[in-house]
Amino acid sequence: DTQPCCFELATPPPPIEAPEACALTTQPASALHSNGETSKGSLLDTPGKREGERERMGTTALVSHACTAMHSAMFERKQANVMMLGLDAAGKTTVLYQLKLGKAFTTIPTIGFNKESVEYKSMTLQIFDVGGRTRRQMWRHYYRETDAVIFVIDSTDEDRLEHAAWVLADLVADLDSKNTRDAPVLVLANKQDIPYAVSVKEVAKKLGLSKIRREWHVQAACAKKGEGLHDGLDWLCGTIEDKMER
Repeated sequence: DTQPCCFELATPPPPIEAPEACALTTQPASALHSNGETSKGSLLDTPGKREGERERMGTTALVSHACTAMHSAMFERKQANVMMLGLDAAGKTTVLYQLKLGKAFTTIPTIGFNKESVEYKSMTLQIFDVGGRTRRQMWRHYYRETDAVIFVIDSTDEDRLEHAAWVLADLVADLDSKNTRDAPVLVLANKQDIPYAVSVKEVAKKLGLSKIRREWHVQAACAKKGEGLHDGLDWLCGTIEDKMER
């Protein structure tokens, strides 16, 4: 019969001990690579290698920081200051909180101003709702850093449209004097859900918008229902972004 073969193994050599100056360490699970991947592994860490690793990781950290800064700059939300003005009881505060919270509230006349931050698409709008009963000389304090204006009117109050036209003309003249000549004006023709509301075309005519030497847009709206507000903001934000990119 065939006997199984056996080999006598030599006495195994003693294990090799690492020098005292060496230590086996493990990379973190989220080790950073230039291609953005993560990995696990082991390194034989010696004093010289540790110094080299520190330099390499320091360079990697700088590159990572630069890439993060570039990414933030590319995708950071654009900021704009928007003044919301108009006669008292036009619906300005209702517009503000429809944009901020998506619903209407029972409001009281604004004395002074309300300020809210509204995120809309790629922009963050700091909206200042200045009370219509506030002395209009005080409005001028809000003009300096203005990127755009929302002018709200009550489309059902035809008797006050002439007064609104005078206020708007005065507002535009003040904006011109404050070096905000390129700030666009969005007119929200509010309360268009009421049958006897003045049409958008008639609003533009009565406000004398054809005489304004800046970009403007009239948007039919119903602040209580939120109708037309986003259409108006689409135009306003698009116009602001175009000016920022010039």
